[in-house]
Amino acid sequence: MRALLAGRRIVVGVGASLDGWRVAELIDHLAGAEVRVVVARGADRFVTLATLEALSRNTVANDPLAVGQAGLSETSSIGAWAELLVVMPATADTLARLALGLADDALTATALATRAPLLLAPSMDAAAWGHPRTQENLARLVARGARTVGPVAAGGLAPTSSIVAACVAALSPQDLAGMAILVTAGPTHEAIDPVRFLGNRSSGKMGFAIARRAAARGARVTLIAGPVALATPDAVERIDVESAREMHHAVMAREAAAACVIKAAAVADFRPSEVSPIKLKKGAEEGMALLLTRNPDLLAELAERRRSRGAGPVLVGFAAETGDLLRHAREKLARKGCDLLVANDVTLEGAGFGFDTNRALLLGADGVAESLPLMSKLQLADTILDRVLHLVRG
Repeated sequence: MRALLAGRRIVVGVGASLDGWRVAELIDHLAGAEVRVVVARGADRFVTLATLEALSRNTVANDPLAVGQAGLSETSSIGAWAELLVVMPATADTLARLALGLADDALTATALATRAPLLLAPSMDAAAWGHPRTQENLARLVARGARTVGPVAAGGLAPTSSIVAACVAALSPQDLAGMAILVTAGPTHEAIDPVRFLGNRSSGKMGFAIARRAAARGARVTLIAGPVALATPDAVERIDVESAREMHHAVMAREAAAACVIKAAAVADFRPSEVSPIKLKKGAEEGMALLLTRNPDLLAELAERRRSRGAGPVLVGFAAETGDLLRHAREKLARKGCDLLVANDVTLEGAGFGFDTNRALLLGADGVAESLPLMSKLQLADTILDRVLHLVRG
């Protein structure tokens, strides 16, 4: 997330709550962004101003009447500076004050002065969270455009990672708003017997990064995931599958409703022709022969289905190669019939399986190739989505 937050101006508004200590963790996770802190009345009983100043490297605003630059109050100038105001913890009292438009402490004064997006991370006990007045106040703020993250477990503060992801989403352009995007991710496992399978080294990180960034930019995202140990990105519908044929069925049932299908999954080309119902034993043999059957070519079938209908989603394919990248990418693009191919050489440092970075070649149907430097998979996801937006708009 750090690269996506670099240079962004975020104001953290701290409510008076026992969860106030977790603001320090949030600021640490916002590394790369410029952070200013404003506090509600009484918040310094739960986290010291010195701690917040040390972490943010800025003076904490705790007086709504303090005079700042250009003769404006400090909270007014901070509000004008902000690109995002995130309120954490957003207590029942803070929600009520924000809903009423009060400006009697530094946090509420800043909220009234800023025109930046407002992100609320509620935190309170179950009784306060469930009270009708609290829900009315929150609904009023959401109706005015505020975003929320959490709570969990009847009023509990959302995980810091979720709050950071929500900050990134709130700062993201909504240029994909309403667009339906179908993403596949991860490997497939092709059963040999009840305990063994054929698989590959795909971690699913690239596909999950694409799903995360597409949702953050406003898309309606369906993620069809092979067997991976990754958390579902916020605001993403996830469908778990195991085999290539399961993934094929899930995609074909949904592709017609999508504006774009991004096939980042490493789907197995072959599967065992027969699956043993019991575990195969070694016996005395020195080897074992497996007869393999070709799996459906999902991307090629999508392209053929689109041709037969005369319309269909934009198709993005992926190619993991081990050399002669451009030649193999051109061959695969021609063979598959997709609109954009994302190819990478998995032997290069930082671009192989399991990394959080990638070094890719983008090849369009027009034959134009763009070689990208090493970057985070989230950054690469945005670059791919920029191309998708152009292709969908035609």
